[in-house]
Amino acid sequence: MTPQAAPARRVRPSVAQSGFTLLEVLVAFTILALIAVPAAQVIGNNLRSLDAGARYTHATTIARSVLDEVRVMRKAGSDEIAFDGRVEDAAAEYAWRVRFEPYVDELMADDPRGRPGLEIATVTVSWEARSLSLETLMLDAQQ
Repeated sequence: MTPQAAPARRVRPSVAQSGFTLLEVLVAFTILALIAVPAAQVIGNNLRSLDAGARYTHATTIARSVLDEVRVMRKAGSDEIAFDGRVEDAAAEYAWRVRFEPYVDELMADDPRGRPGLEIATVTVSWEARSLSLETLMLDAQQ
């Protein structure tokens, strides 16, 4: 009689041997990287958009303040209106410029003055490589 081999017994891993294989860990990190990289790009884009929005809001506030100041100075009859200037804050340096043009209304072309006593006031605020312009109608300084 030939000795028969004992049936193969399944050996249970001990507590010290249980865990993830290197392949499982690499697959998990790959999946994590495939999810985390695009998520980080989206967050970065959102932060840049938020910063740009804040700067446009600040530029709009500067332009409105300049227009209000010009309106008050003209109403008071002052000749000391500043036509350009600078505003600095922690994020950027803003430069502004005011320009006046006669307002011409085609419907009033028969008017000998050629305009109804109004001017277009334009404030342009520039910072970095961007700019913003606001326009409004004002009474002529001579009115």
